[in-house]
Amino acid sequence: MGEPSRLQAIAEYTGYPVAMLLAAFGQGDLVRLDALMASFAESPRWATVRDWQPMPAGLPGRVRFFPDHRRDRWRAALHPTAPLFHAAPPATMDLGFAAGNVPGNGLLLALLLHVANHTILGGSSAPPPAVLVRNSRQAPLLEPWVLTAIEQVDPELVAGISMLVWDYDDAALQRLLLGRVDTVVATASDPVIASLDAQLQSLGRPVRFLRHGHKISFAVIGREALTGDPALAATLAALDSTFWDQYGCLSARVHFVERGGRGSPEDYAVALAEAMGTLAHRLPRGVAPRRFLHQAYDTYKLLEADGDVRVLTHYDDDSLVVLDMRDWSAPQWRAAVNRCTGRVVVVRPVDDLGEIAPRYLRALPPANLQSMSVAVSGERVLALAEAAGACGVTALRSLGRAAFPQLAYSWDGLLPLDMGNNRPAGRFTTLETDDPLSELAPTLARLEL
Repeated sequence: MGEPSRLQAIAEYTGYPVAMLLAAFGQGDLVRLDALMASFAESPRWATVRDWQPMPAGLPGRVRFFPDHRRDRWRAALHPTAPLFHAAPPATMDLGFAAGNVPGNGLLLALLLHVANHTILGGSSAPPPAVLVRNSRQAPLLEPWVLTAIEQVDPELVAGISMLVWDYDDAALQRLLLGRVDTVVATASDPVIASLDAQLQSLGRPVRFLRHGHKISFAVIGREALTGDPALAATLAALDSTFWDQYGCLSARVHFVERGGRGSPEDYAVALAEAMGTLAHRLPRGVAPRRFLHQAYDTYKLLEADGDVRVLTHYDDDSLVVLDMRDWSAPQWRAAVNRCTGRVVVVRPVDDLGEIAPRYLRALPPANLQSMSVAVSGERVLALAEAAGACGVTALRSLGRAAFPQLAYSWDGLLPLDMGNNRPAGRFTTLETDDPLSELAPTLARLEL
């Protein structure tokens, strides 16, 4: 089967068009493997518990660690230069469970575990653990294709990796596998993670369990990003809410737009609606049902009569953009977030970036917060990152890069070193650049939007 035929088969199986697959996996310069390898070279220090520190190994950006236990703040004060990570005991087998909401989850898990096993701190001489990944039935074609291609170039690069599909309800097989592994990493729904947690607890022996359940992400546009034509920020933000039809955990749902710039939140919303309409021709919708889009449209059209809601797209458009200026209650805020799937975006004006964390993020469960795509100046982004990180957000990157996260940085509060090493309980938050605003134009040019 040739590459075009393989791509078409993957598209038909996953429900995402070939154009989206090519756009997502064809931007290798936005996902730097050299940075991933560098991230294994050096552990963050305890100083990250008390303040933002430069990323280790000379990587761009900054890192912060939010510990679960107050006692660790005292340890950080006493030993700020000590490394946070230390090598885990030698392992024989790692097990991954991959979700099927977007293509490539299983591949990411397999490669992260495999690379981590060859770069464990302390340089263990023991053979690296085998990696077994339970792939999703919704995405069984992409991962074997890529791994086979790597194997044809250099078999040793993927030696020890196995990707299979089996039934979660096969209790005997699950218990057999879980009873033999040292580390489990799951990107799955919250019920599946709860089931795995219960099964691991019943084993009666310690197993490292790294969880990644249901997550939500946002976009933040500061007033300094709207000093000129709002189309620059709007085009990149449209990309962040278009990939995988918003079913990926990194897809921006609500866009917070700060008042006070030359362009207003209303100007941004108009530009965003136009950008999403244009982008739909390049990245057509997948097979996700339109009824969710239509239901959200009907809901917001009924609210328009009160004057605080403006719908900027049409019923049969491929996306929905809404400017919502109502005084939200907590249930209304959560409902707005939950409606934003299938290319539904709510633009939310704010008077100041400082209100996003206490007014909005703190009203959501910290375990469900994932990342922010930001268009904010370097002088202001650290304050935003500190407030968002304290609420549970684990990564901030420049606008337009939500679908291309740098693997060297925080993934749901975990760094690559978490795959094969131990550290105190808590979560990392990383900022992938010190000046997100300066990256907007280069990102737009690189993506040829």
